[in-house]
Amino acid sequence: MEIVKHNSPGAARYRTMGEGEADGWRAMQGSDGPPPMPAPVNDGFFVPEVGVARAANAPMPPLRVIALTRLAFGPSLNNSEEYPNTGNPDADFVAWVNQQLNPDFNADTGCNARITAANLPTLNKSLPQLWTDHMRNPTQNPNLKRHDPADDVYIATFIRATYSKWQLFELLVDFWHNHFNVYAWDWSYAMATWVHYDRDVIRAHALGNFRAMLEAVAKSPAMLFYLDNYINTVAGPNENWARELFELHALGAENYAGVVPRESVPGYPAAPVKYCDGDVYEATRCFTGWRVNDEKKQGDPTFKDDGTFLYDASRHDRFQKIVLGTSFPETWANEAEKDGRVVLDKLASHPGTGRYIVRKLWRRFIGDSAPRPYKGPPDDPPPAPGVNPTHDFLEECAAYWTSLWQDPQQIRKVVLKLLTDPKSPFKTTFGDKIKRPFEAAISMLRAIGADFRPDKEHWDFGWIYESMGQDLFSRRPPDGYPDVKQAWNNTTSILMRWRWCNWVMEEGVPQDRSDIKVDVFAPTINAINSGTINRTPNSVADWWIGRLLGRPMMSAQSRKAVVDMLARGANPSTYSLSDNQLRDRVPDAVALILMSPDFQLR
Repeated sequence: MEIVKHNSPGAARYRTMGEGEADGWRAMQGSDGPPPMPAPVNDGFFVPEVGVARAANAPMPPLRVIALTRLAFGPSLNNSEEYPNTGNPDADFVAWVNQQLNPDFNADTGCNARITAANLPTLNKSLPQLWTDHMRNPTQNPNLKRHDPADDVYIATFIRATYSKWQLFELLVDFWHNHFNVYAWDWSYAMATWVHYDRDVIRAHALGNFRAMLEAVAKSPAMLFYLDNYINTVAGPNENWARELFELHALGAENYAGVVPRESVPGYPAAPVKYCDGDVYEATRCFTGWRVNDEKKQGDPTFKDDGTFLYDASRHDRFQKIVLGTSFPETWANEAEKDGRVVLDKLASHPGTGRYIVRKLWRRFIGDSAPRPYKGPPDDPPPAPGVNPTHDFLEECAAYWTSLWQDPQQIRKVVLKLLTDPKSPFKTTFGDKIKRPFEAAISMLRAIGADFRPDKEHWDFGWIYESMGQDLFSRRPPDGYPDVKQAWNNTTSILMRWRWCNWVMEEGVPQDRSDIKVDVFAPTINAINSGTINRTPNSVADWWIGRLLGRPMMSAQSRKAVVDMLARGANPSTYSLSDNQLRDRVPDAVALILMSPDFQLR
């Protein structure tokens, strides 16, 4: 037996890796050395480079597999996402995407029941309740913890990603959380009101209108605190929110003209194509006085100390401003919030915002090879129409986004076009990305039909998952987690996925825990008894490969490793595995498939 160290916050866990499992790992990696696991920095361990890539000659998987790997957290064991199978793959795909973009959350009974059973009481609290119970009262009431709302959303996010039938919606929620990134664990406003940010800001607008979402984000206590706009005043301006609003949330850094006079920006003043630092400084002034209602003032009922948004006219800069070529007269200061709202209007309706957001959606759902942004003439002009069809399609989608900037279903309509338009490259770019850690973790649970019931009494799943490098709501910089293959295709990321897989199979298979149960023996026996497969290692291996991947493995070497795990030296074509051998070996074979490069592709 080989001892493999598990390092997790607050504890060191050890598990034994059987000789067959270790040999299988070596076979897939083409290495004679011991299977490495993540080790503390500078402990002297040598960890070889690990990478994931789609083989150049590998055929494209079936469209159903591509869709459920890209637009869901992987296929589920029982097709809970209700992907149709009429025999017409293209029609099935379009029908499923349309269904996913029009979710009926009341119909998600299985997922809703799991959330209810998890006992997450803060999910139904209003913003004032969250503020009172978890921002103000924890000092007097030990049963109300400031971190309860963030903890509850963390657990609910795992449950929804694993079991919701509305998988594309959950992926879009994840996308927007990343786009409007806020660090949730600050022990202050964001942590105490995290349910509001997730439920009323992100989830409420994930398929709706981007302009409406921008304003909801801007007024949320989580974002007001995170980017310091709650202390942005005429006497002490703070540009953090305005800077990230332009650079990360709307126009994007690709539309930044630099530290230049605004008059030098092409298109100024009628329609400047980019923004400059002057726009950020002026927008900062527009958002002065946008704050959290976090105090009471005697004789003024406006100040309620309830955590809601408050426009404080006494803190607002009332003087003239110019943003993106538009002059904001002093008289606008008499109309509460108008300065800030007009900034949001101008950003939401700007063509550069359309290109930037569509490019990010492309990168999330189609691939890393999204058409790059062009700086513009004379040095970097975009290609002429017809020269680059992929660029043309992105421009078409971006223009569609901009044309819908006031449409309540803007996001839903653009995502539908991006994915199902005949010009979309969605069907041809599989393998351009690998799963990020959250996708990898959830897709493993879904693929094997795990009965996963996370709760606050069993938090070791959180410690193991955290080590994968994409802990939920934990990115401190405002840019969100990277969404390109290179950021995750490295030794540490891949090995930490194996640790998660080991945890799932090690803890779930014995069936003696309340939070995780995995049974890969029963479906194997059912397939044998139904005549679908026989008991030979070849038959069992190929059945599980097809079940977990929906396609053959890319390399014969990888398949052989799975077969050898089952055969253990016997003839894989003729040897008949007993029930006890299946019970003992199938979990290891399944783990090898889940750890394979094939399973990481999307």
